[in-house]
Amino acid sequence: MIVLVTLLIQGSLIHLSAEGPLVTKGILDLRSWDFQKTPVVDLNGQWEFYWSELSIFPQSELSYFPVPEKWNGYKIGTEEVGALGYATYRITIQTPALNPGPALKIPAVGAAYVVYVNGKLIAHGGIPGKTAVEETPQYAPQLIYLDPGLETYELTILVSNHYHVDGGLWYGLRFGAVAALVGENQWGAMRDFFLLGSLLIMGFYHLGLFSFLRKDRSPLYFGLLCLVLSLRIPLYGEYVILQFFPSLPFDIHQKLGFLTFYLAPSLFYHFMRHLFPQEMNRIPVLVLDGVTAVFVISVLVTPYMVFGSILKGFQLVAITAGLGIIFSLSLALWRRRQGAGLFLLGFVALFAALINDILYANLIIQTGHMFPLGLISFIFVQAMVLTKNFAKAFQTVDKLSTTLLDTNISFKRFVPIEFLQRLERASITEVQLGDHTEAKMAVLFSDIRSFTELSERMTPEENFRFINSFLERMGPQIRKHGGFVDKYLGDGIMALFPGGAQEGVRAALDMLTALEEYNRHRASSNFTPIKIGIGLHLGNLMMGTIGEKERMDSTVIADAVNLSSRLEGLTKIYKCNLITTLEVLSVWPEDQPLAHRALGSVRIKGKELPMPVFEIYQGDEPALKAAKDTHRDEFHRAVELIQKREIPMAMEILKAIQRAVPGDTVTTALLLRLEKTQAPVKNYGAEILTV
Repeated sequence: MIVLVTLLIQGSLIHLSAEGPLVTKGILDLRSWDFQKTPVVDLNGQWEFYWSELSIFPQSELSYFPVPEKWNGYKIGTEEVGALGYATYRITIQTPALNPGPALKIPAVGAAYVVYVNGKLIAHGGIPGKTAVEETPQYAPQLIYLDPGLETYELTILVSNHYHVDGGLWYGLRFGAVAALVGENQWGAMRDFFLLGSLLIMGFYHLGLFSFLRKDRSPLYFGLLCLVLSLRIPLYGEYVILQFFPSLPFDIHQKLGFLTFYLAPSLFYHFMRHLFPQEMNRIPVLVLDGVTAVFVISVLVTPYMVFGSILKGFQLVAITAGLGIIFSLSLALWRRRQGAGLFLLGFVALFAALINDILYANLIIQTGHMFPLGLISFIFVQAMVLTKNFAKAFQTVDKLSTTLLDTNISFKRFVPIEFLQRLERASITEVQLGDHTEAKMAVLFSDIRSFTELSERMTPEENFRFINSFLERMGPQIRKHGGFVDKYLGDGIMALFPGGAQEGVRAALDMLTALEEYNRHRASSNFTPIKIGIGLHLGNLMMGTIGEKERMDSTVIADAVNLSSRLEGLTKIYKCNLITTLEVLSVWPEDQPLAHRALGSVRIKGKELPMPVFEIYQGDEPALKAAKDTHRDEFHRAVELIQKREIPMAMEILKAIQRAVPGDTVTTALLLRLEKTQAPVKNYGAEILTV
């Protein structure tokens, strides 16, 4: 292990060991340089520079330009040049006679070059040209052996760029002893091959692991991440891929490199989200996926000069995503999530390497590629954490799986799993007395009308069969809309809808539809049809556990619960199926029809002010619903008159509606109640109904 880490460090930090004088006005004096002590020097400094020349005997005005550096922004007079163009670089190296001869290491150049030494052509990468048609771009880093015994090496490099967003000699050339430069290449290649093999092994291992453990997707994303990064390794660094495919087209090389960079952050985010779901929010993951898709499509459908020009934008995206991961892992560490500390340590190393490589790619620093070192650090940390987690899981799974499964299945019938999720508990065994949480939900109460009268005609066994037969049809309608039954109250139901009022309304309407089908079944068996009343309200509530150590129960405490129960009670007075409040109707989408009408304001026990309530008759028979729609404005006029205590006039309107719509039980019930309150005439309006 120590040997491997040493290998990676040496291969990654090779540029940091460079020493030597700088090129000054096109001359590098190494005559007094001790190549035994320091066998390699960087050819950095002021090179002779001839813009718009491709000749070993340039005729244009001499200037000096730093190497390494892109020529973007180079000024000719007061005018700056862009990335596209061509130029001749030249330096003279003065050195003691070396036997064997020295070597010259040429890095990737943007985007084509030819190298002459003492007027002799010794190497080329692609074919430089004065136009894009004449140029053949190619990445071709290489090691060139120079003639021995010379004291002067005049190095001339003709460079052109019509295909890359940056032109010029981006990275420094290296000059020195053959053995040392060959050793550098070997170290770099060994590092790349080692990292490539490690990534492939880790990638296929985790994909195989996912094939057996489908419920946990973290191995899937980590495996895909390793495979994507394994493709990136031979594309850069020592450009190992060019050893096997020396004629790899420039644009294919660029597309592959960019795709590996663009896909990695998104895969990493998904991997971390499945490991730390409570700390990694889903929304940033979706946003990153969308941004990634845009950049990936740009690579696939546009030429390099287009997608290469927006690379810096995605580099900012990657840095932002990395900072987000560091924040999430820090939060997980603060919450003492298992493995968070090691994950954070490994990712910080990887993120630091990423920042270094982005700066290096943009020619801001000249440290060399650090990503392999950061990546292998992260991989070993992740392997350690995942191995530890899996080992621990395998040790306990046989002991707990059967018991836990049976326990959860049994308790889930008594305590809704949604209740546990709201309390952030994985199973009933984790629930503690006093656990609680606050939420805004829709609360639904339903009750069978005249159940006492029905039950008196049945035996106890028939009572239970009847209730269970009824509840068996109502429960699925509630679950279908994201709700869950909090309590069965004999013949009644209390249900909660975390999704809000809209889901509660839809569930209530489906319950009424299911009731119609149930009544048809009862009629075919010569049983009396039944009716139910439903009250629905939206409000804040507190969910938690109450009781004592030996006996606990789940409950919901809120004014909204009391109000929903009172609304269900109102359905008995108004003789209707579904009553709700303004809070529910105010969040209903305007573009979706919902037949409803105001019933006026009623005084709810415990409330200081009267509260407006509404009948939802969307589930009525089509003919009755149409009739109610027709007379809806008249009904509202009558309700307004009641609120103003103009009872006789309100009764006249209601009687007219009753004659036109005999099936409107709400109108009939309201008339009967008004008739009972007329002698003496007092307490009209909100005081007429107190529940």
